[in-house]
Amino acid sequence: PQYQALFRGREILGKPFLEALPEFCDQPFAGLIRAVMETGVPYVGREELARHASQLGGPLENHYYDFTYVRLEDDEGGTLGVYNHAVDVTDRVRARRESEKAAAALQASVIDLEQERDLREKFVAALTHDLRTPITSAKLMAQLLERNANSPENARKAQRITASMDRADGMIRDLLDASRIKAGLSLNLKPQQCDITEVAQSTVNELTLIYGNRFLFTSPGPVRGVWDATAIRRILENLATNAIKYGAGDRPIHINVSGTMDELALSSQNEGTSIPAEAQRDLFQLFRRSDTAEAGKQEGWGIGLSLVHGLAKAHGGNVGVISGPEQGTTFWVKLRALPTTLTAAPLA
Repeated sequence: PQYQALFRGREILGKPFLEALPEFCDQPFAGLIRAVMETGVPYVGREELARHASQLGGPLENHYYDFTYVRLEDDEGGTLGVYNHAVDVTDRVRARRESEKAAAALQASVIDLEQERDLREKFVAALTHDLRTPITSAKLMAQLLERNANSPENARKAQRITASMDRADGMIRDLLDASRIKAGLSLNLKPQQCDITEVAQSTVNELTLIYGNRFLFTSPGPVRGVWDATAIRRILENLATNAIKYGAGDRPIHINVSGTMDELALSSQNEGTSIPAEAQRDLFQLFRRSDTAEAGKQEGWGIGLSLVHGLAKAHGGNVGVISGPEQGTTFWVKLRALPTTLTAAPLA
């Protein structure tokens, strides 16, 4: 019988309840049985704890049961006894409790992560504010030196200082936006009518001041439409500096812009060590760098390409990479024109 499987090695048939199972003396079941016998009211238990030994002489163990006590009567209404229908639900109870425990731990982790995110955002905001103040002062002094330069050479030096200050300010902005991407927040866009060819040419000129004549810029002509010119400038800057870091130092970097008033295509192409296929899928994840990049001498945060991806998504576009030993490495970005009423776009 099934009950013998619960109480192995015991002779319990025909014995009074507490004589057969003395470990139940201090538990409520004998009282419940008496109440059902006296009142005739059935009792239904759900996942109730019963401590008993599984075999004779064994230790007490926790078991859980769904059960029903029903009084049995003869034809004249006399009490014959109590019928007990019980189902061992110990495994179910333990599994649910483990699940509840895991859910509670997960919820605690979520709360900790949210607190960490809030602290990180506050820290980044405070840090960037403190950094921008001296950068702004240095930039103003460089601009003053440029205006009052006594030779073309000094003017060029002042321009390079200004460009470097702009780069530092851009890195701070990248850090802020990386924090927003990490938190799943939106990146703000400012749509405006502009010619992206002019924006790209200006960006390449500024990069040339810093890195020298490394860039070859091509475009079929003006590409006018509604875009966020600053965001596109940042995309090109990150693609170009990525090519500078990881491309062949003695080969040119090709920057291309093409498109229509509705769609825009940007790309950067460099020669050098190719990116393995298995590493390409993680390139646009925040704070992720390929094994080749980690093994190289160039340091990085793993932010630039994730920002390119975030800015492209905010434009309703996408990004990708093609890399191989023969063709080098090409990062491409495709963007859609923005509605003029757009102020921010959520990250997908």
